[in-house]
Amino acid sequence: RVDEIARIAPRFALRSLAQGETFVADEAAPRLVVVVEGKVAISVESRSGVLRSRLVAGDRHGELGLLSGYHR
Repeated sequence: RVDEIARIAPRFALRSLAQGETFVADEAAPRLVVVVEGKVAISVESRSGVLRSRLVAGDRHGELGLLSGYHR
């Protein structure tokens, strides 16, 4: 809904990546990635191994609690 998008939009920062560009996020900071256009490959390292995923427009990865204010 448009009103919900308007409410949460200020919590996001737009980051555009060129094809082949790598973005390394601070692993200590909670983060939510939403793919608006195109596709991305994500690698997330943890104690249990490496999660590799491919996301396309409309997909998301990360901490949804950032939207509600409730972090796990």
